[in-house]
Amino acid sequence: MSEWSVASAGSRGAGPPLTAARNRWRKSESDEAIRVMIVDDDAEDRLTIRRYLRGARSCRFAVQECDDPADLIAILDDSPVDVILMDQRLGGQQGTDVIRRIGGSRAAAPAILLTGYDEAALEEEAIVAGAAEHLNKADLSSRVLERTIKYVVKWHSDQLELRRQGEQLQLAWSEAAKANRAKSVFLASMSHELRTPLNAIIGFSTMLLGKPVARKSTRVREYASFILDGGQQLLHLVNNLLDIARIEAGQFVLGDETLDLGEALLEVARQNEPLARQRGIEVVVQCPANLPLIRIDRTGFQQIFLNLLSNGTKYTHAGGRVTVTVFRLATTLRVMVRDTGIGMAEDEVETALRPFMRIRNNAYVRSTEGAGLGLAIVTALADQLDLTVEFDSRPGDGTTVTVTIPADRVERGTAPQSP
Repeated sequence: MSEWSVASAGSRGAGPPLTAARNRWRKSESDEAIRVMIVDDDAEDRLTIRRYLRGARSCRFAVQECDDPADLIAILDDSPVDVILMDQRLGGQQGTDVIRRIGGSRAAAPAILLTGYDEAALEEEAIVAGAAEHLNKADLSSRVLERTIKYVVKWHSDQLELRRQGEQLQLAWSEAAKANRAKSVFLASMSHELRTPLNAIIGFSTMLLGKPVARKSTRVREYASFILDGGQQLLHLVNNLLDIARIEAGQFVLGDETLDLGEALLEVARQNEPLARQRGIEVVVQCPANLPLIRIDRTGFQQIFLNLLSNGTKYTHAGGRVTVTVFRLATTLRVMVRDTGIGMAEDEVETALRPFMRIRNNAYVRSTEGAGLGLAIVTALADQLDLTVEFDSRPGDGTTVTVTIPADRVERGTAPQSP
């Protein structure tokens, strides 16, 4: 049996009749009422408790009854309540056992255990089972029930809030621990990333100062190229560090200018050309004619694609290809950067998108210079520029990154063109 009725302060007579619909509130009065579930197999006891609740002076109670604890979980799922009044003697079952089954102190609603006798040991058993309070039926009155229910509901609400705050603190601690580990890994990798180009710069500069070497022009040019490569590595690393620091500090100033998409991508490809040539990677830019102009920050926009091209070039074996393709849709533009590189598993993509994190279980990645900032900068800048970025990658099958330019950044007036 499970039906709702409302017992309110100042009501007269037997009170409103039970509705025929199972587990349904009376809409006229239940909005601010405390929802009470009475679990008792004794009809007279349930009637007595209802009478006490109707005599409450400072609040209203919407009452539902259950005479079979086996139905309780299904009833609670259908009609959540604020407090449960649980009889200890339920036929062949104990109320404390039922409280345990519905979740004890971690249940969605607190339970007040009601007994028809005094037993000192039962109070401890009620606490262990997770009951919020323990009352003797002989001591019940409207005042006792009203004050106890209000106290228990408030206590349970406070416990839920404390639990929520505790979970948030635990999550924050976990995130802080991850960030601390990432920082440690980053600092360890930076010692290598900084020392490698610095050693080349210092070592070859020292050799150039030696007279025997200085007389050989071909050797001088070779050493100078090594110094240049080392300097460019350092510049790229320092620029990435400065970019991520400015983005996280909210100091990456973004403008709004008219940009030729095709020209912007070709310029990025030219900037990436030395790295592509060094690694033996072919970079192809495919743009349809008469693309519309876009309004966006040039520096931030080109930094996104420079990082994507750089990543695709670094993690593709010699002889591979990185292709940049532009598609014009009905109202938006889509730029796909596809490489034939080593690819990543789904969890590896998540790792690569976090600042200072690199995939450590891949020998090719470990042997390739990088600070683990490229993709983190891509996603951070894309978020600031209102661009959508999607990653599709599979180990051994390369990576495709799709950047969508929204309609409000696409200039009007250009006829649609197919790629």
